[in-house]
Amino acid sequence: MAKALQSRSAAGMTVLRLDDAMDHGSITLDGGAGDDSYDLGSGAVAVTIEINAGDFSVASAAVTDGTIAPADAESITDFVSANDLIDLSSLGLSGTIFVEDGGGVLATALSQAYGEINSGSYDVVYVDLAGDANSVDYIFYDNGASGVGVLDLGTSTTLSTTLGDDILI
Repeated sequence: MAKALQSRSAAGMTVLRLDDAMDHGSITLDGGAGDDSYDLGSGAVAVTIEINAGDFSVASAAVTDGTIAPADAESITDFVSANDLIDLSSLGLSGTIFVEDGGGVLATALSQAYGEINSGSYDVVYVDLAGDANSVDYIFYDNGASGVGVLDLGTSTTLSTTLGDDILI
């Protein structure tokens, strides 16, 4: 099995890419405190990404302007539903996963998702302009006292709203 390649920038951002030659097994990644980038490769390896309290959070202004800059979110590419897992269990979250579509308008969806987390209405919100969890682009989550965390899935990804399938809280 090939090794994962990892580098750390001066700003503390971890960039991790799984080599496509990794064809079996599982790996657990710790999100750390920077805005990290994970390329999960071919999907042959089951990946769990652990997000912990104090990991990267964003301010309201970073998302309510209708866009999310790459520096304002953890980035996950090639996430495979029912194979990979985002583990938020260390954050002490509860409740259900809410799907925010913003009436099909990205700026509205981002602003409302941030508001749902910030107000305490939900701990995890999928931003999915179709509103069906079949094209999730972002995951917002309550990062405790640190604020709101954002995961950018890079491309629309089908995710389950059943806790434990793709998101563990």
